[in-house]
Amino acid sequence: MVFEYNASAWQKKFHSSKARIKVIWAGRRAGKGRAALSEMLKNISLASKTPFLATEEIAKHINVKPGYDLTNTLEPQIHVWVVAPSFSQSRQAWNEMKQFMPKDLVVRRKPGQGGGRGSGWNEDAKTVWLKLNDKKLKRTDVYIEIKSADDPESLQTAGPDFIWITESQDIKEAAWNKLRPMLNSSGRLGHACIEGIPPYGRSHWFSRLFKYASENPSKRYEAFHATSFENAFLTEDQKEGIREEKETMPIPIWERMYMAKQPD
Repeated sequence: MVFEYNASAWQKKFHSSKARIKVIWAGRRAGKGRAALSEMLKNISLASKTPFLATEEIAKHINVKPGYDLTNTLEPQIHVWVVAPSFSQSRQAWNEMKQFMPKDLVVRRKPGQGGGRGSGWNEDAKTVWLKLNDKKLKRTDVYIEIKSADDPESLQTAGPDFIWITESQDIKEAAWNKLRPMLNSSGRLGHACIEGIPPYGRSHWFSRLFKYASENPSKRYEAFHATSFENAFLTEDQKEGIREEKETMPIPIWERMYMAKQPD
């Protein structure tokens, strides 16, 4: 499951990380959205090869042997959420998914389970089903949902394998408090990419999370920082245009937008 994507240096470092929750502070046009999309596809591929096997503790509770295959209890088999501050702010992620998702994987209709019409992309519900066509895989059905964080109470009940949170600086803490427990769901990968530009306040949950992940890198958390100038595909003329903006913008705002620096 690949699409044409040539990673910049910071993106290569991001993808090579084994951390379960990856936090990105990056300037506008640094490539954080494209990196997150690639990470989503990578995690779908990983989940497809990962069965849900009973641990010793689970086996005791349901009276089966350790290692018993429980994969058929997962519905959907692979579940992905893309969370934005609002549906309008999710448009870029949705459009990139439609552009770069391998078209042969998209299910045109999924009767009784919110399947799309025509192309398979459900524009009203912002959902899509994928079918991985390899009988050797442990999980082949994939359900991807776009979710809006403007109603935190709607962000519950599911246990996604992967959550992509975009424009995190605009998402309220109540929404994050609903999302974080979902990453500890039985049988799920529980992986996440949380990206955005720095929020204004150091008390913002995204700021605190980035600080913690930066100071305490582990198998659970790792942080990544990139400026707009680290996008290898920006032309010199485009970079010069960004530099010129510094002459007409308040410097703290310019630094936040392009250097991914939090205002003092």
